[in-house]
Amino acid sequence: MSIAPDTVESWRDDGEEYGIQDYSAVLSDVENEVANQYDVMKWAAATGEPGHTFILIDKSGKVS
Repeated sequence: MSIAPDTVESWRDDGEEYGIQDYSAVLSDVENEVANQYDVMKWAAATGEPGHTFILIDKSGKVS
């Protein structure tokens, strides 16, 4: 799954441009609520946007 601060509209616009139709593995996290819950904002870019961070979540929802 990909989580990004982009809006749903932004994903839709980019998808149309690149021919993407399936967004089932994308979460729009505009306010960075999910990113903050998993404490990944500590690796944010200088602009305050989340960096390219990869985390593994186990079945119980914990970072593993």
